[in-house]
Amino acid sequence: MAFEIENGVLKKYTEEQGITEVVIPDSVTSIGNRAFYGCSSLTEINIPDSVTSIEDSAFYECRSLKSITIPDSVTSIGYMAFEDCFSLESVVIPDSVTSIGDRAFYDCLSLESITIGNSVTSIGYRAFYGCLSLESITIGNSVTSIGKRAFYGCKSLSSVTIPDSVTSIGEDAFFGCSSLESIKVSEDNKNYASIDGVLYNKDITELVRCPQAKKEITIPDSVTSIVDIVDRAFYKCSSLESIICKNIKLDYKKISSANVDIEDVLNMIAKEDFAVKMAHSVKYDVLCAMYCADYSSEAFDAYFKKNFTKIFKFAIDNGNTELVKKVSENKKLLTKRNINNLIEYAREKNQLEISSALLSYKNENIGFDDPLKDFRL
Repeated sequence: MAFEIENGVLKKYTEEQGITEVVIPDSVTSIGNRAFYGCSSLTEINIPDSVTSIEDSAFYECRSLKSITIPDSVTSIGYMAFEDCFSLESVVIPDSVTSIGDRAFYDCLSLESITIGNSVTSIGYRAFYGCLSLESITIGNSVTSIGKRAFYGCKSLSSVTIPDSVTSIGEDAFFGCSSLESIKVSEDNKNYASIDGVLYNKDITELVRCPQAKKEITIPDSVTSIVDIVDRAFYKCSSLESIICKNIKLDYKKISSANVDIEDVLNMIAKEDFAVKMAHSVKYDVLCAMYCADYSSEAFDAYFKKNFTKIFKFAIDNGNTELVKKVSENKKLLTKRNINNLIEYAREKNQLEISSALLSYKNENIGFDDPLKDFRL
């Protein structure tokens, strides 16, 4: 007999040549560890209503398996239960199932849709990792935790909705989802929120995750922290072009090309920690953008004033005429003590438009130096 059954547990199925479909006997209550391991010819398996559990690695490497129906008698799906079932196209997990084990559907490369029943409370670590074809997920309204890297590498997934029951989303849960444009959250969720498809904590004080295919986002003023140590909120957001934070538009690609983490920049703005160590090519560029956007606070104004000459020279290096115009309108930062040095610096850098503007400012607001003043009576 192809089936080895002991006390209701299907211990092993021995693959038979030419057999592609099997019906598991009604006497089976549990599909045991590695019961169908490596049965590469099977395309369809029918599980009877008598089965209550699918154990660890039960269908591991059933690489031709396209269809399987999980009956509503099953309460648990074990570790690696369907890992490397490369041909499996769709799965409906019934309301009877309460837990989906770690790596349960790992590398099911052809899996296009998943419906997770309303009794499942947890989705395990890497449960759907590497499901490259996955386009649709329906998460049941009893799920409280989504495990670390649960949907990592689901490159075809464009949207996901987090139900109100979810209290924790594990590290890297949606990393590698390169088509993901929106993470939606039920309004009744007490732990998370979503604005324009971006995931935040409930109070909108912390940005948790930006979908990887997002092109532009505006971060609410209430945000004071960006997750960077655990989830790295903007990890591999290669489609992102700009971020608007505190009314300041930041060039994401420019920051990324300078090998500076965008989280560091956003945290610098949100926490007003302007003394943070960062490449000047990014820090000064951001500070110039903030100044041009009329950003003002006690911490920012003090830092900008203290480091004005360095920042202004950086602006000259980059031909930032907008900052020169803004600073000229302020009439407090350009002084008799620094104006000549800045005019000369602009000339040295061949920024003639800026040197001319500074010379006009000096003429109108400071006046010309008298080289003979020390010799006059």
